[in-house]
Amino acid sequence: NKTFNRVHNIDVTLLQNADKSQYWPNSISAKNFEPGDQLGYHSIESGTTPPVVASNDTYSTKSAYMARFFYGYSDRYLLTLTYRRDGNSAFGQNYPWANFPSAAFGWVFSNEPFFKSQWLEYGKLRVSYGANGNSNINPLIAVPRIGAENILNTTAGTSTVVTTPILYAANMPNYNIRWEKTTALNLGLDFCMFAGKVSGSIEAYKGKTTDLIMTRGLPILTGFNNIITNLGRIDNKGLELTLNTKNIERPNFTWQSSLN
Repeated sequence: NKTFNRVHNIDVTLLQNADKSQYWPNSISAKNFEPGDQLGYHSIESGTTPPVVASNDTYSTKSAYMARFFYGYSDRYLLTLTYRRDGNSAFGQNYPWANFPSAAFGWVFSNEPFFKSQWLEYGKLRVSYGANGNSNINPLIAVPRIGAENILNTTAGTSTVVTTPILYAANMPNYNIRWEKTTALNLGLDFCMFAGKVSGSIEAYKGKTTDLIMTRGLPILTGFNNIITNLGRIDNKGLELTLNTKNIERPNFTWQSSLN
């Protein structure tokens, strides 16, 4: 952060983040304990039904880089530029990284020399446009997974039934899954008036979310029922009003209200 000639203020922020997550659960279960289930999990081998053993290992990594530049002139003109680059191993091998730029500009018109008002102490107009992403997904959503189970089978030439362990493809991988991305445009007015007794904001926004991650059905001839892919889109827009008032302020009593 640096101030020049008392009117130019510059602030630069750089960020780097790395994250690794790994867990490997193990479980074993059995049924129909003999002579009874009083020992519970202390005697799993007492179950007459063969114990079921399961284990898993899930590993994922994330990384992010961010740069932000702020410039302010005489506390009247405010400019913020931000750029993010995020990576997540949960997405397809072809699109693990995504870029999210944003820009915001504010004008504090109440600090202008020409502004004169007896009831409005603070007024600011602002506009911003930017992109953001969603990485809150299953870390194994894009990769092929192997399932295992036991099936009943008969020995060739006999009627003896045996249990046979098998492995199978549990899902269809999709190496082209990419980030869900939301872009939004915001226009706003912040104000404070009547010696701070009334304050609030008026904001209009328009947003669009693309590449929603959804489940898409597949023809049965593919061998799979569905695949996870980028398919949906959501549009939203609206107007928000926030109004705060200080109705009564006394040494031993305060009454404030807020409307949204």
